[in-house]
Amino acid sequence: GDGTTRKNGSIWKHWNQHGALSLHPLQLSIALNGARLTKVGGYICYSTCSMNPVENEAVVAEMLRTTDGSLELVDKRPDMSGLLARPGWKSWKVLKDDRSRKELKNKRKKNNAKMQQRKKEWEAKEQKKDKEEQNSSKDTDEKMEDMDATKNEGDEAATTKDHEQDVGKDEPKREERKDYGPPPSWDEETLRTRAEALGFTEFKSFDDVPEELRGRVRPSLFPPSEEEATKMGLEKCLRCLPHDMDTGGFFVALFRKVKPLSAKARKHALDLAQENRPPAPAAKKKNQDKKGNDEPDVKKARTETTASEETEAVAASSTNEDVGMGETGESESNMDSDVLGNTTNAEDDDKDTSANDQEEATTDKVVKGKELLRGRGQSRGDLGNEDFVPVDGDTWAPLADFYGLSKSFPREQFMARANGEAKVLYFIGKPVKNLIDRGIQERLTVINSGLKAFQRAKQAGCEVRYRVTQEAAHFTSQYMTKRKITAKLDDFENCMAPGGISFEKFSDNFSAAMKELCVGSFIVNCEGFEEDVFHKMTLVMWRCRGDAVNCLVAKIEMDGMRSKIRALKKDNEEEKA
Repeated sequence: GDGTTRKNGSIWKHWNQHGALSLHPLQLSIALNGARLTKVGGYICYSTCSMNPVENEAVVAEMLRTTDGSLELVDKRPDMSGLLARPGWKSWKVLKDDRSRKELKNKRKKNNAKMQQRKKEWEAKEQKKDKEEQNSSKDTDEKMEDMDATKNEGDEAATTKDHEQDVGKDEPKREERKDYGPPPSWDEETLRTRAEALGFTEFKSFDDVPEELRGRVRPSLFPPSEEEATKMGLEKCLRCLPHDMDTGGFFVALFRKVKPLSAKARKHALDLAQENRPPAPAAKKKNQDKKGNDEPDVKKARTETTASEETEAVAASSTNEDVGMGETGESESNMDSDVLGNTTNAEDDDKDTSANDQEEATTDKVVKGKELLRGRGQSRGDLGNEDFVPVDGDTWAPLADFYGLSKSFPREQFMARANGEAKVLYFIGKPVKNLIDRGIQERLTVINSGLKAFQRAKQAGCEVRYRVTQEAAHFTSQYMTKRKITAKLDDFENCMAPGGISFEKFSDNFSAAMKELCVGSFIVNCEGFEEDVFHKMTLVMWRCRGDAVNCLVAKIEMDGMRSKIRALKKDNEEEKA
């Protein structure tokens, strides 16, 4: 999301409104189905790493509108005195990028470093070819040589000119780049003019949206009326801006479920889940269509409910053991298959389910999530098919010795997938670990959980097959007594060089410390940040067989590290001055 621009600089280059418009229905589907599965009196926390109101307040407003009093916003600011959060917005603009996704992709592709390098290589090749043609004409008489030279020079100039014209067609003009800087004024008219110049169209209401765009620009994107916004209490949402607390940008909305959702709200949630469900493979879809022609209508209807039940099983992985239970003790989710298959009109949807429907729903057996996922074949892969299990002692013993993990290391909170030798060792938080220990995986499918702390390494010659992961390095480092080195700022920056990095590029002390290590992963902490978990100035490195190392950090994260280093160097210069 665009709230992570401080650590992910590439978002500035590639951001567009298409992403938010596409995510809005998906996020609304997830949030509504989460509300559907939550018991009365429970809480639903909706959070994004985006500052775009289309992904934030628009989703919250539509949830409150759809559930019609079943949910209410809760303001937790009084309980978090140290939190700096702006109030949620009550109104916003709905913009549509006039450029298609394909146009934006082509523009980025033709202006990236690889394509620019290819242009230079092509130009050099053409110049070499022209020079060879000129040299081959030396055997002719002087007059012909002069004519050929003149012709070659003209061809070269024409070729270069034509190439520059072709390249310029897809490159942004220089005057367009001026709009990427700060605006001359922050008044609404100036910002509207800038948006139009950059290719955005503003829609005041859904009535202004052309028919061909109404599949993407939905009614739920638009802000509520002033009266409706006041009733919803959108100001209770939390907008955490990066510069307020030196963090990333986050949006948080906390709902409390005060009564069961109506049949209409549940049906809307399931319809959205069906809409956002990934399509089945073509081959399997054909087989299903062939079977469908011979199956009775009753069986077809039951087959259609499988998608909603699967969504229920997946979404339920983030709720507690009592999910879906209302005040009467009946599971709302059990009644949803009847709602999904309901073909009655909108007036009937407003009514509560009949006594017969409730009786039939409560007698239906709840299908386990894993069975549903396995039955889906390849459309969801093996996602969540294997349970989380404790890491066996044979794995822990060499791992703890290799990295010198202290006795306080919470190894009881580490788990792996039950599929043979684990590829990843996950650190699971205590609340979720308690649920797993109490058998929640027998009822729900746990798609993902915890933090990847160790990952199986493919490199040969290492005493231990697991390396430390970058996402957990700042946490794991606090418990390591071996394979951990502190580096000065210059050495720390040199660690992020591409490819194999020779020891010669580092200071003598730092090189000597790395030479003492055997092949495998190790951690480098920036001097002054050894105990600072918050700033995450930690790198995961790999000691190669020769006198060289590799940095096992993604390029995006290294860009964020370099930004921090530039800021630190500037602070040091100001202190010296």
